[in-house]
Order: sequence, then C-alpha cells, then structure tokens
Amino acid sequence: MTSPASRCLHGRMPPPPRPAPGASRLPLLPPLLLLLACAASAATESAPAEGPPEPWRSALRFEFNAAAEHFGRLHAASPADTRLALARASSLLARQPRTQANILAARALFERVATSAPAGSDHAIAARLFLGRIAESHLSPARLPEAHEIYEALLRDHAGHPLADQAAVHLALLLAFPPPGEEIPPTETLQAGLDTLRDRAGSPSARREIHFLQARLLLQEDRDAEALPHLLAARAIGHRQPDRDSDVDLTIGNVARAVGEPEIAVRHYEAFVRERPRDARATTVRRYIAEVRAAAPALATAGATPAATPAATPARP
Repeated sequence: MTSPASRCLHGRMPPPPRPAPGASRLPLLPPLLLLLACAASAATESAPAEGPPEPWRSALRFEFNAAAEHFGRLHAASPADTRLALARASSLLARQPRTQANILAARALFERVATSAPAGSDHAIAARLFLGRIAESHLSPARLPEAHEIYEALLRDHAGHPLADQAAVHLALLLAFPPPGEEIPPTETLQAGLDTLRDRAGSPSARREIHFLQARLLLQEDRDAEALPHLLAARAIGHRQPDRDSDVDLTIGNVARAVGEPEIAVRHYEAFVRERPRDARATTVRRYIAEVRAAAPALATAGATPAATPAATPARP
C-alpha cells in the first residue's frame, strides 16, 4: 500500500484551498474569450487559418493588459455591442496590477450586459456568472450571500447551459468552504449536498468538477474507498486535454492500490504509461504495475486487465 506522501507525489493532490477575498480566478476567462473571439472571426469573415483578429489574440495569449486597452477603444466606439462589453469587462478583471477601480468598472459593464442582452442569451448568462464571481472572489470583503443568490438564480433559470452550470460548481465550493466563522457541515451532510448540486448540473464538465471536489474532500479525510467512485466517474467524463486525464489515471491507480482494488490500479497505471511513456514518473509507475501484479496472482498471470469489480464502479455521473 502506498503512503499518503507517495500518493501526493505521484498523483494524489490535496483539496484546493478557498481563495482569499479578492483573489482572481482566471480559468473561465479563456473559454469565454474564445467564444467571443470565434464570434469576432465570423463577424469579420477572417479565414480560419488566420485565427481571431486582434485584440482577441492578445486575450487568448493571456496578454490582458494589451487586450484591455484595445477592447476599451472598441467598446467606446460601439457601446451597444454586448460582445465587446463582455470582452472589455473580462480583460479588466485580469488586468495587472489589479485595482478596485477596474473591478468596479468591470462589474458595471457586466450589470449592463445582464440587463440589456436577451435573458437566455450566452452574453446575459456569462455576465450574470461573472457578477457572481466578482461578489465571491474579487471584492474585498467578499459578498458571499450575494454570490450565492446569483448562482442559485442562474442554475434555476438556465440549468443545462454550460455557463450557467458553472454556477453549480461555485455553489459546491461555497458549500465545501464556508466563510470564516461558519462550521463546515459533517461529511455525510456535505457529500449529500454536493450530490444534489451535481444532479442539478446538466453539463458533463460541471458534474466532473463536482465529482473531483467530492473526491478531494474525502481523500483529505482518508476516506479513500469512498473517494474512488467519484474519481472513476470524473475520469469517465474526461477532459479535452489528454495530459489531464492521464494525471487522473495516476491518481486513480494510487488510490485503488491503497484500498485493495488491484485490477483498477493496474488498468489506470497502464493508461498513464501508454499516454505518457517518457514522463519522469513513468519508471516508478511501471514498478508499481509490477508490484501490484506480483501481489495479485490473478493479475500476474492475466494477459489483460480484468474488468472492474462491482465494489469500485463509478459513482453515478
């Protein structure tokens, strides 16, 4: 059985800490800007080989300061264009150095888009989601009740929309990491609440992230056997980036090995080695495969990894 330190080094990660008030979360910005950039390409009839025009390219390269300047001029010239207003507001949130003035200016733009764009449009939903994120993570002090209200309304009104379903992920984080002074619910209560939020999300990516959150919380409490089905369910959904899936395979291998599920351990270790044969960890993982096979006679003599045992089937998606 691997030690906790070994699992951490080779694929098991601790749960993410709650960001400090005012800390910026950027993961949603690139997908939003890509969506807007594609619209810009279509609007300008730019050839696909050329990619999106400036300043969209700057934003997608994370050059947010330059992008903010460009978007500022474009928005000033076309203030009624909600696409440009969203791009300007998003780039202001990411601009460095971060200032309260930029955050408040971004919030005003998002509020304008949320009320002026059609209620069910991508632009309106994105604006409402970012208003929740500003309340949660950008303002100091954070306004968590306001963020909770925004996320609940988004999930209620537009469940199944990929952007709206991100609200379920944020509600899950608010539930798992309450503000200072509030008690964290008991594990069973917390996990049941996360199950409910996951069921409300229609998007596979949102369900995947909540499964990962549930697994990480359980791993933190050394409840590895309960975490494993969530890891398997998240892996079944998968990422678009193979490297991220292979990291999950390594985590599953380590956890499965620790809880006595050798078939699952070998299957996911082998998946990691197939995808990343030259990774610095691959030699160690090959040793793990040999050790697990040697400890499990049925695997040692089998040419292929058997199917998963019923005890380790994934949690419901």
